[in-house]
Amino acid sequence: MKVVFYSTNSNEFDGNVMHYRTFPSCREQFEKLASSFPEHRFAVVTQLPGMFLLDVCGSSVQEKADGVEYIITQKQNAEDIASDILSLNPDVAVACTFWTAPFDWLGIKDALVADILRDHGIHTLCNSSSFEADCFDKQRTHLLLERLGIRTAKSVYVHHEQFWAERNHRDVRVNCYKEYVFNRLRSLRYPVVIKDTVGLSSYGMEVAKTFAQAKAFLLSKKNGSDRIVEEYISGFQFGAEVYGSAGNYAVCGPFLFSVNQYGITSPKQSVKAGPVDNARFEPEKLRSLLLRVSDACGVCGVAQFDLVFDPAEREWYVLEINPRLSGMSNASACAYGASPLSLLLSPPHKCPPKMVMAFKFPLLSDVVLQKLYEFPSVLHVSQTENEAARQRRECGFCEVIFGGRNSPCELRSDLEKLASSFPDVIEPAFYKNAVEMIDVL
Repeated sequence: MKVVFYSTNSNEFDGNVMHYRTFPSCREQFEKLASSFPEHRFAVVTQLPGMFLLDVCGSSVQEKADGVEYIITQKQNAEDIASDILSLNPDVAVACTFWTAPFDWLGIKDALVADILRDHGIHTLCNSSSFEADCFDKQRTHLLLERLGIRTAKSVYVHHEQFWAERNHRDVRVNCYKEYVFNRLRSLRYPVVIKDTVGLSSYGMEVAKTFAQAKAFLLSKKNGSDRIVEEYISGFQFGAEVYGSAGNYAVCGPFLFSVNQYGITSPKQSVKAGPVDNARFEPEKLRSLLLRVSDACGVCGVAQFDLVFDPAEREWYVLEINPRLSGMSNASACAYGASPLSLLLSPPHKCPPKMVMAFKFPLLSDVVLQKLYEFPSVLHVSQTENEAARQRRECGFCEVIFGGRNSPCELRSDLEKLASSFPDVIEPAFYKNAVEMIDVL
């Protein structure tokens, strides 16, 4: 059977400023996949940087796996990209949707491609365009979760054009919609988190501790788009992924996420540890919840869930859904001794996971990256560098996934050995977060 993994990108990619390094390489992961599934032949259709699929150097592919066909397409509309995939005569197509900034909307294009492939009789693992659109817009995600009866943060939606509707209308003395928004904001429990409804992850979020701060932000020049104002839910922040399709779902996780000084998970700074099966976190309750949401939404392929566990209520809240591969996908895969591609192809129903940690380092040289990967207990190393970034925190990061252990004690031992062997590159704040998280596990 011929399997084509595919993905699209709406943005220009500049390989002169964006650099990716991955150990094991995508080539090595494909070759391992081929040896695990000898009955299949594999191909790739994607656009640079082709996250999870390509080893990119500059604006070209550095390595290709033997026996795997590659099409790096420059086409832009769904029909033409689907034509490239169909030219390979696949039996199965699998979307490997990744993310980009400022808009996390690549899943919509991948879903439109999937519709065309299905019309041609190709079995395709990809979420529907309606589900992707619901998750692209955080306000629509809230409405979806409420409709399904899922606990989520109480929120107020702020429509930007209506919030400033009085502009250029000299005869309008009072903006009644703005007055309504402020009235709703007074009813929220503070602090609150203010998000762009279509922004990527936590980028651009604001935390307001009081109504006055929330009002001031909405009236400021920083507010240039639709916003959703959510109550901050106190508790432990987690992420989990669901792989599979209707009647064949596997829940991977949850993974405990570290938070920044504002109590928010930062993708470029977050330390992750899991899977967590401690009974005090009600893992079976979470598993049942995620299976119910996945079934109701028709998850097909993969979906990642941002979660909070409230220890006082002993209840789980769903904050966001990302119907794509995510920043925790490599950690999920390492817990099962697999790659994200193999999880997409064959969800892990019976294989018991091992405990791993995804730990952040600053940007490192190729020599140090290689040494880290060769270190005992290290399973995966990846680095993203943006030479065009103006702020240090935007320049990139290195993530090292280590462990594959049966207990938190063993994981802590791995962490201590890693810290003692690489003292010059371990950042104390990340190490402190990691130790505290292991204590929670």
